Amino acid sequence: MVRQARRRRRRKILVGLFNLAGNLLTSSQPSSTNFAAWWDADLLRELEDGTSVTKYNFSNGTTSTLLSCSSCASNNGTKSDPVLLGDIFGDWREEVVWRTSDNLHLRIYTTTTPATNRMYTMLQDPEYRLALVWQNVAYNQPPWPSFYIGPGMTAPPQPSLSYPVNLSGSITGKSGSQGARVWTIQVNNTGTAPANTAQIQGLSLVQTSGTACTPTVTIPTFPVNLGNIAAGGLASSNITINFNSCSGSPQFTVNVPLSAMGDAAMALFTATGQTQ
Repeated sequence: MVRQARRRRRRKILVGLFNLAGNLLTSSQPSSTNFAAWWDADLLRELEDGTSVTKYNFSNGTTSTLLSCSSCASNNGTKSDPVLLGDIFGDWREEVVWRTSDNLHLRIYTTTTPATNRMYTMLQDPEYRLALVWQNVAYNQPPWPSFYIGPGMTAPPQPSLSYPVNLSGSITGKSGSQGARVWTIQVNNTGTAPANTAQIQGLSLVQTSGTACTPTVTIPTFPVNLGNIAAGGLASSNITINFNSCSGSPQFTVNVPLSAMGDAAMALFTATGQTQ
């Protein structure tokens, strides 16, 4: 009877931190592998777990605490998730939202470390915007953009965004005396959605010819509320200007900033060669 010897293969289990090429960087391990946050000024991501944000230094295997909230609580039991984590305020670094332990408040924490790296707001990336949604409607995972952020990164792609409100303006009428000249400013919405809470933010005159003078807007006080302008609609407002300091026929460039949707839609209407 021939007995075959069976050899047991021993698998070597390597514990530590590896790079993308599979090379072992350090045999030590980060203190957590839960959530991650771009928090400080470098392009490496920090760690979020429970109610703390920590920084792992792979060169010496140490972990330092950047933020900890003893009066806060995490969610989902042992998973220890935040309420939300993401670029909420518009800097590419991320904020973390925790609830207080008494469940009475939500707190938003943000970094106080200045950064010289500049890039587009993360929420302008569709994949990242979706990633903030999945934290509350699907499985809790930290958000990721559609492009690489880290050492050696190339310039992030420019977002391709459009807003369905399109504001433009024109001066449609001028009347009244020199000291109380009334200009009618017409604001058009050529977009496909209503321009709610539309406003004329101001009016400035930059003199381009003639004897120097200083006309002043007397009525109204800015911003001028135009209400809601339907898609394809328009609204008008009268602006009273005192030209008493002007003689002859000086010309001006007129700048009129416009806004709607709580400043989500903005435009600058400019008219050149204007006289009183």
